[in-house]
Amino acid sequence: MSAQENAGPPPISLTPSEGGLGAAQPWGHSAPGRLAQLEVLEPDGRVLHAHDVRAWPLRLGRALDNDIVLHDATVAAHHALVVLTEEGELQIQPLPSRNGAQLEQGRHRLALNHPQTLPPLACWWLGHTRLRLRLPQDPLSEEALAVPHGLLRGAPAWQLAALLLAVMAWMAGGLWLGNAPDAGWDDYLPQLLSVPAVFCAWAVGWGLASKLFTRRFSFVPHLKAAMLAFLAGSGLEALLPALGFALDLPVLGALRHVAVSAVAAALVAYQLSLVLPFSLRRLGVAVATLWVLGHGVATAVSWQHSERLFEDLYATSLYPPSWRLAGTRPAADLAQQLKPLEQALQESARRARAKELGEQAD
Repeated sequence: MSAQENAGPPPISLTPSEGGLGAAQPWGHSAPGRLAQLEVLEPDGRVLHAHDVRAWPLRLGRALDNDIVLHDATVAAHHALVVLTEEGELQIQPLPSRNGAQLEQGRHRLALNHPQTLPPLACWWLGHTRLRLRLPQDPLSEEALAVPHGLLRGAPAWQLAALLLAVMAWMAGGLWLGNAPDAGWDDYLPQLLSVPAVFCAWAVGWGLASKLFTRRFSFVPHLKAAMLAFLAGSGLEALLPALGFALDLPVLGALRHVAVSAVAAALVAYQLSLVLPFSLRRLGVAVATLWVLGHGVATAVSWQHSERLFEDLYATSLYPPSWRLAGTRPAADLAQQLKPLEQALQESARRARAKELGEQAD
């Protein structure tokens, strides 16, 4: 073997040559022979496959004599054509098939029964296959910011540590208020150590669901959302009764369950949006509908049992009088407000006594 052969292939020159296929192409022009690119998309919009288009018309289907073969059982052997019209527009022409072609319009799909002009970067469906045709002149989205790989990508470490410390501090405060004054560290430590485990297990479960539907294991966004929702719900549960006491608005205390459940519903909706990012509007409507129906049923049950919209009849906490911002009321107002209650209690006692006498008579 000669020394020239051992030297390997010559280096590639980046200097434009004088014509020919080897000439460098200026920016804004596609590679030689490439007229467009057909992208096969995931439901969330990511590109699964890309095929160069080098001639019009473009034949699509499952048969091997098509220009691009689609491996989808819901696509016909010869499903559709993409043609270039004399006006320079691209049209999709559906061919006879069971499932037809559909053009995305917002969140809806328009069935194509005749040739249809393809808008720039429009998404369309052949069977269960989602497609998009890109031309050299079509605009590109901005370059996405690369995130580091690993389990904890998606948020700075200090942010996660601060959220976890805030959650554990809140839990420790609740345990301190609920335990006896002489409680030891063994009364706090097991429950505090379980807090990170519970949140991590929650995030891992949702992360596995994200991996199943989006092929990405999203751990940190679910963990961060769960801790933020816990702090928001716990804060509202503590703040609303105190605010109701300070402003003499008892309804605020009664609404704390509604507020906490709304935070929980928002958390579930957000985490579902990470798992199924291509169905955001439907997910939001579904979660909101279930939340409204759930509270409607709970309110109806409460009214049936006690003729009250909310279960709580009395305040669950006693606050220092110095927290009171609203003016005081005379004792006569309280006596006046208790008169209907006195009548209701007397009527209830009368019915109970009549029932007891009837049972004795039997």
